[in-house]
Amino acid sequence: MNIRLFLRCAALLLLGASAVRAQSASLSRLVPANYSQLSDSLGFIWDVNQNGAINQGSNCFSEAFSLQINGNQFSAQQGLMTPDGSEYFLNANLNGIDVSRRVRIDVKGASCRFIETLRNSSGSPQTFTVQIRIQFNNRMQATLTDAATPLGAQFGAKDSGLVVVRAANQSPPPPSVLWMLASPGGKMRPAVRNENNYRILASYPVTLAPGASVSLVHAAAQRHLTVTDPKTIAKLFAPLKSSRLVADVPAKERKAFANFRASGMAGGEVALPSLLEKLGVERGATDVLAIGAETRLKGSASCASLEVETPRGKTQVPFEQVAALIGGPREGRVLLRDGQALSGRLTAKGLKFTLTTGTTMELSAATLDRLVLRATPQDTPAANGVWAFVETFDGDRLAVKPEPTLLLRANTAWGVREITPDELAGCGPSDETPLGFFVTLKDGSRFIALLDGEEISFDTVLFGRKKFPTSAIQKIAVVRTKTADDEEERAPEASRLAIIGGQVLGGQIDLAELHFLSPSGVIPVPPNLLRTLHNTNDDGSEESPIFTAELWGGGSVSGALREVLLPVRSGGGVLRVPVREIVDVFVPSPVMPEGLRDKIVVLVRDLGHPDWEKREAASRELGELGPMARTQLEETQKQTTDAEVRRRTQALLDAIQG
Repeated sequence: MNIRLFLRCAALLLLGASAVRAQSASLSRLVPANYSQLSDSLGFIWDVNQNGAINQGSNCFSEAFSLQINGNQFSAQQGLMTPDGSEYFLNANLNGIDVSRRVRIDVKGASCRFIETLRNSSGSPQTFTVQIRIQFNNRMQATLTDAATPLGAQFGAKDSGLVVVRAANQSPPPPSVLWMLASPGGKMRPAVRNENNYRILASYPVTLAPGASVSLVHAAAQRHLTVTDPKTIAKLFAPLKSSRLVADVPAKERKAFANFRASGMAGGEVALPSLLEKLGVERGATDVLAIGAETRLKGSASCASLEVETPRGKTQVPFEQVAALIGGPREGRVLLRDGQALSGRLTAKGLKFTLTTGTTMELSAATLDRLVLRATPQDTPAANGVWAFVETFDGDRLAVKPEPTLLLRANTAWGVREITPDELAGCGPSDETPLGFFVTLKDGSRFIALLDGEEISFDTVLFGRKKFPTSAIQKIAVVRTKTADDEEERAPEASRLAIIGGQVLGGQIDLAELHFLSPSGVIPVPPNLLRTLHNTNDDGSEESPIFTAELWGGGSVSGALREVLLPVRSGGGVLRVPVREIVDVFVPSPVMPEGLRDKIVVLVRDLGHPDWEKREAASRELGELGPMARTQLEETQKQTTDAEVRRRTQALLDAIQG
């Protein structure tokens, strides 16, 4: 199959998979809400009411997770649910804020998830407080954070949620409550208040421009707790903080979460705990010898020498650098404390395990099941001098050094995109599709591709320079630095195209003009004047979809495009994207056309004209130009000594900011 056709099919399959996942939210499959209680797999009750709150739960609440906007109670104007009653979809408008609330009961996982989406439907900026409230039916015994520390005056920067411990002197005893409020990496964090040990309030401050929206996700579970040590609480909270909590939510919607960071991309750096998690062994203060599903022996392991023979060659591994060993008659695996992993034939001389009782066992790599070593300060990613981890299908995960001359060639559905190491954020399979790679770049690009060429040469830390067949590479996980994280969080400076299949391409449309077909004729629009471009049919099914465009200089235009392919300059090359596959185009800042700058200079000067009508006309024209005039207005605001000019420029800047 042609590579471009294959990748286009992969994108369409991904779009279809997302549509299937989102189908549970499709209005065509929802039915009028019936507010009856559900019992989860652990026997806890979730009785959702008409406003999406929980009434009593399992003898626990006196209405919980109720929603208020600026003190006004959310009262659903429309209530729908999935046919099985596992998820509710509620909507209302509160003083110009469109509020949609989704409440999903995860019966198998024994938890409840809430998604609140708020959109400013008014014509002016809105600042308001979103408050979630839990009212208990009796006094709480204690309120802890998910780190098992007492809740203080503030919800800490590293806190993700709360554990509300209930007294056991009632009959039947009410369960304690776990409440996830903000995942690690979430941009928005709540203020939390405990009111007399009967009520807990979580408040999120929100500011929205006209038409803008934001989503919040939080989750809860009921559990009977006998101990509240950090390890127990961390284990209970893990599912509530996992990206699996929102795995059914389409990727486009997940990106709108302000308090929860969930990435389906598997190309980023993977921490050691993630590698160890698959072994099913809890690390503690001792080494653990695991045999099968049940046997866990605690003690201390030692080894005189350890050698691994991998497809890349043999290497001696100091035992103090080992985090875990997985044995086997032909092949085993070594997980290193710096995040590397080696698969191949193990030769372990003098491998022993001494139990805490003092008994010593001789171990063989050929018959070893799993040996997990205790955590030490050496459990840190190999960051110094390491650019990325290259993971292969044969089980190796090797640290590689930075190479400024390295150039990866990614075959996309639109052409070849050359990628430098400084651009790459990650490359690997995603949760959404196993077809091809999802390549992510630091400029926000995210697209399906296949690596071009037969092999790629990397300078590995353990084996020196090695050539990797492109067919053997499963993932390239770039080591993230603080600078890289900051770049991800920063608002994009370059234009971006959203393309079917959840793909995003950073770059500029490489045309002098786009041509909109309207009943009155062809309307030419320079791409650098576009602020947004939206495909009203965004699934790629229409050969000539209708687009709506908002222009930086004011105004809008609608119609089909005469162009069939859009050339997009990205990474030094030009990719050609079919128009019907474009979902949206975002241009974060305008590009000033020739001649307009001089006109703006004259209009700004006229803000101080002696004639009042001239001043008013200049204000109107500058207001219509909007962000196109921002730079000159800001400069004038700083330099002018004319009170009238300062007042007018400030009013114009306020309107642009809003």
